Amino acid sequence: MTASAKYSLNASDGSTSLNALLQEINIKGATWMYVKASATITAFQACIVSRADGTIQPLTTALAASVGPVADIVVPQFDFVSGDFGYAPVGPFFLREDGATTFKVSALTLAVLGTKLYTTATAGSVDDAATTLIAGLTLSSTVGGSTANTACTASTRMFVGV
Repeated sequence: MTASAKYSLNASDGSTSLNALLQEINIKGATWMYVKASATITAFQACIVSRADGTIQPLTTALAASVGPVADIVVPQFDFVSGDFGYAPVGPFFLREDGATTFKVSALTLAVLGTKLYTTATAGSVDDAATTLIAGLTLSSTVGGSTANTACTASTRMFVGV
């Protein structure tokens, strides 16, 4: 059995916790954190992590400002129903565990290739024209004519920057 076979990286564990909240694992160079959704989360939404209880919710500029700098950010690669447990990448990451599939994040129209991304008032989406930095997160391509789930990388652990 491979290391990744012990952990579900493609779907939630449902409403039963199978691991310790905030546990981190590293699979083929990607660091993942075990979390619980406190709201319904669509795949690829940038989410903020509560260090108090391991819950996540979609990130907005207002939420980022209320928690202050250095709050952890994760970008779940699958949907979570409120109350679900599962792993979400916290960074660094480059390619998924299969070595070919890219990680993705919800990005707003015209977000630019290579830009460190910022939160917006649109819950869970990132934009290079907003004000609160997500340190470490960059897009692998420019978003075209509409909001899209866009390939991304994280050169470091992602967090709300200053």
